[in-house]
Amino acid sequence: MTGAPPGDAGREPRRDAPPPRVSLYAWLPASLLCAVYAAILLRLVQLGAWPVLADGGLAGIDFVPLYVAGGLARAGEAAQAYDWGVLLDLQRAAGGPGTGGWLNPPTFFLVMAPLSALPYAVAFATWIAGTAAVYALGLWRAFGHPAAVPLGFAAPATLFCVWLGQSGLLAAGLLGLCLALIDRRPVLAGILLGLLTYKPHLGLLFPLLLAAGGHWRSFLAAAATTLAMAALSLLLFGAEAWLAFLFSIGTTGDIYFGGAEPACSVHGAVLHGTGSQALAVALHAAAALAAAAAALSLWRRGAGGPAEARAAAAIAAGLLVTPYAFVADAALLAMAAAFLARAGLRDGFLPGEPLGLLAASALPLLFALAKAPVAVPAAAALLLLLALRRARRAG
Repeated sequence: MTGAPPGDAGREPRRDAPPPRVSLYAWLPASLLCAVYAAILLRLVQLGAWPVLADGGLAGIDFVPLYVAGGLARAGEAAQAYDWGVLLDLQRAAGGPGTGGWLNPPTFFLVMAPLSALPYAVAFATWIAGTAAVYALGLWRAFGHPAAVPLGFAAPATLFCVWLGQSGLLAAGLLGLCLALIDRRPVLAGILLGLLTYKPHLGLLFPLLLAAGGHWRSFLAAAATTLAMAALSLLLFGAEAWLAFLFSIGTTGDIYFGGAEPACSVHGAVLHGTGSQALAVALHAAAALAAAAAALSLWRRGAGGPAEARAAAAIAAGLLVTPYAFVADAALLAMAAAFLARAGLRDGFLPGEPLGLLAASALPLLFALAKAPVAVPAAAALLLLLALRRARRAG
């Protein structure tokens, strides 16, 4: 699609504007890569290596603790899910290797408790299909065309989410839908943001962004959704579960901030590279403040610029602000890239922008190949710079 006239560069796209056209040079390789991912996973199933082993045991993936914790909640023992020793023992008893603990607030039991009533393989398939559907819908709305679905699924982070049974696709889909709808359906956008609080570390920046932009209907809808989910989980799973969650935060911090399992954040990358806790905290704080200031500059009322740049900046800055992120959370990067690609196809790409979007989406592969936690924050920083550049051009 040809670029917009200079005087129209900063305007919002018309509601009746045609969807962006996607080149076959991008769509075909992405589709082929998705087919390769599917073939790899199918072969693992045939070999009895995923998600259920040939001997009937469970593969060591992240869905196992989610499933076991959901079973504890369904049995009225939700608080026990926050005891790492108990949860690891139950995973081994179920035929798994003891992969990890339950880190989410009790609101996430609202999803995992019903799933745990299904046989493990059925629950896993249901979980992957459901989260992938939310992710696909988020990509479609962020990009404005169904061609975004194979492009987004071609990102390496989506393979990690499916392989591990992680919740990154769900988080990315909810946030993509929220940001795509925030101007036209503010209440629905707020509800979707409230649902994202099952991973509260990903939403630390959003109350400030909503306030800066004057999105008060979305702000109130998100707050009401969060409180309603908390009240329902309190009613179903008891106050003991919430107390156990609050007490478990210290244990989680010791594991992921102490260096044993560095998170995919600025803090985790610096700690992994230098071993200095003080330097990691200082550099993460500086990066978080800079990212928050950059995103707020685009979101403040009257700032102007394309909505896609604001959405991408919010996602990228959110990943840079939190000290606690995993490689599965990198699915958010593909969602941010989808927003910027939509603006590029509509208004014309800036020099080097397509290559930057591709690099940001592919960088998480470094974590799988070299266990480099710097891959995710580096990709988020690149996307934030691309969003600022596009907004500056519009301004």
